[in-house]
Amino acid sequence: MYLLLIGVHAIFFYIAHLLWSVLMQWAFLILLVFFILYFSPLFFTNSDKKKNDSIGVTLPDLNISPKKTILIPLVLTYIGIYILAFTVTRDIGANFNLHLYILLFIFLVFAGYIFAFNWDTVFFRDALRFHLICSYITIFAQLVYFLIFSGDITSIHLIFSIVTLGFSYLFFTYFSDEWVHIFLAFLISLMISLDTILVYFYPSIDIFTLLGITGFIAIIVFEYAPKIHFFNQFIVPSRVLILSMILWISLVLMASPMFSYFQFVWFLPFFSAFLYWVHIRYCNYIGYSMATVLVFFLYTYLFSPLLLSPDLISSLLFIFFFSICIIGNTYFWEERYPYDFSLLHYWSIAFSGFAVLYSLIFVAWASTMTMFLACSLFLMAVLFLLSYFRYQYR
Repeated sequence: MYLLLIGVHAIFFYIAHLLWSVLMQWAFLILLVFFILYFSPLFFTNSDKKKNDSIGVTLPDLNISPKKTILIPLVLTYIGIYILAFTVTRDIGANFNLHLYILLFIFLVFAGYIFAFNWDTVFFRDALRFHLICSYITIFAQLVYFLIFSGDITSIHLIFSIVTLGFSYLFFTYFSDEWVHIFLAFLISLMISLDTILVYFYPSIDIFTLLGITGFIAIIVFEYAPKIHFFNQFIVPSRVLILSMILWISLVLMASPMFSYFQFVWFLPFFSAFLYWVHIRYCNYIGYSMATVLVFFLYTYLFSPLLLSPDLISSLLFIFFFSICIIGNTYFWEERYPYDFSLLHYWSIAFSGFAVLYSLIFVAWASTMTMFLACSLFLMAVLFLLSYFRYQYR
C-alpha cells in the first residue's frame, strides 16, 4: 500500500514539476506525508482509544475521525486535483477535460489495485465510493456545461461516462448492501450518460426530443430493473426515482408549446398510458392523477380552437362534452381501486369549471355572455348530478 501511495503521489509531483509549479509540488509532498502517517500503525494505535463510562452519555459517531474513515485524506486529495486542473489552464473547457483525464487516471489506479491487492476491503470500498460520488457529480457537471456553456461533447466525455458506469456495476454487484442514495446518484448518472451518448451521435437533436427519448429509456429501465441483478436491493427507490423523472419530463413537454415546440406533445400519450398502467399494477395515485392531467391537456391541445371561437355551441361542446363523456362512462364499469372514479369526477368538474372562467374572462362574447353563463351553470349542474347519481344509485 505504501508503494502505491508513493507511486501515485510521485506521478502527481512529476506533473507539477513539468508545470514549474513549486506550490503544487509541496502540496503533493504534504499529502503524501499525511497519507503515510494516516495508514501507519505508529501514528494511530489502539492505545488512543479512551472510554468515559462514568458520564453515561454516548456521543454520536460522525465518522470524520481519521481513525475510523478515510474521508479526510480523500477530500484533501480531490481538492488538490481540482487545484491542479485549475492551475494548468484557466479555460473552462480545457480545465474540464483535464479534470476528466485525472479522474480516469484514478480509475486506472483502482483497476491496478484490484489486480495487485486484496480489494475486498473497507479501504477499497470507501475510496471507490468516494471516487464514484465525485464522478457522478462530474457527469452532472457535464450536463450543466453542455446546457449553459454550449460545450461540445467529445470522445473523452463518452469514455469517462462508460468507465464510471462500468466501475459502478462492479461496485454495486459486489457491495449489494451499499447506501441507497449512492445508487440513486448512479441511476441519475446512468440516464445523463445515455443522453450524452445520444447527443454525441446526433449533435443536432432538440432538447425536447432528448427529453422524450429519455422518458422512453426511463420506462424501459422501470420495467426491466427487476431482471437486473444489482437492482435487487434498490428496486423500490429506483422505481420511485424513475417515476418521478417521467412525471417531470411530462410537465416539461406539456410546457413545450409555450416555446412553439408543438410537435413534442405527441410523446405524452405514451407517458399517459404508461402512468395508467403503473396505477393498475401498483395503485399509484400520483401517476394516475398525472395521467389524467395529460389526457385533459391533450384534449385541450387538440380542440382549443373551439374554445377561442365566440360561438356558443362550439365553446359549450369543448367545455362540457369531454367531461360528461368521462363521468358518464364510469356508469358502465367498476373502479379498480377505491378512489379511481372520484379523481376522474373531480378532474372533469375542475376542467369544465376552469374552462368556463377562462371563457368569461378572455373570450369576447358581446351580448351572448349571459346566455353562455346560464348554459354553463346548467351544464355544471349536470356534471354534479351525474357524479351524485353514480355513487348513490349505481
